[in-house]
Amino acid sequence: MARYLDDLSSQLMGGETMETIASRDTLALFRNDLKDVTLADIMGSYGEKFAGTAATLEPHQISSPLLTDWAGYIIRCDQKVPSVFDSTVVVHLQIKRQMRIQQLSQNIFTPKEIEDYRDEFFE
Repeated sequence: MARYLDDLSSQLMGGETMETIASRDTLALFRNDLKDVTLADIMGSYGEKFAGTAATLEPHQISSPLLTDWAGYIIRCDQKVPSVFDSTVVVHLQIKRQMRIQQLSQNIFTPKEIEDYRDEFFE
């Protein structure tokens, strides 16, 4: 797989386009549908390595071959649009808030120790 990706990478560096390579190579799959997605979405779908590599790319830049546990990728960044508001931050903050509330409630509502008032005579 690594040799195959290196060959594709050298073709790209030689001036070939991804579309041209994908049209003649049956193993290469060209996807152009990762638009309007956040890094959290990419991480959930493709993994941390893919998301990290995609985040470091500048527009019109092509990554070096990336091998993951289940696939190999060469990523091209066509456009980067900074997100003013990332909805994943809200979810992260809600989770942190819920964890804080659980920790506080455990400290406040610790059950009292049960005392045994039974008379030994009746046992």
